[in-house]
Amino acid sequence: NDQLAALVLRRQRPVTVWAIMSALFIACTALRFALAPWVEQTTFMVFVPGIVLATFLCGLRYGVILLVAFGFVVGYALMPPPTFSPT
Repeated sequence: NDQLAALVLRRQRPVTVWAIMSALFIACTALRFALAPWVEQTTFMVFVPGIVLATFLCGLRYGVILLVAFGFVVGYALMPPPTFSPT
């Protein structure tokens, strides 16, 4: 328990922070695509643990950055494109 508190309270180097962020982004995105048939209705639920973990380990700013990155993944890769019907 003390080791976890020390990890959270310790200031991380930028290289370490971006390595953690990249690993969480890749892992959550891969997990979302792997679980696609089962989590179709809850698109963001797979990303929530990654965002919480990034905020916990790296800070609020980096959690928000990861949230925005996952928003782009959902907006461009997971949501169907809008269909326009001529009327």
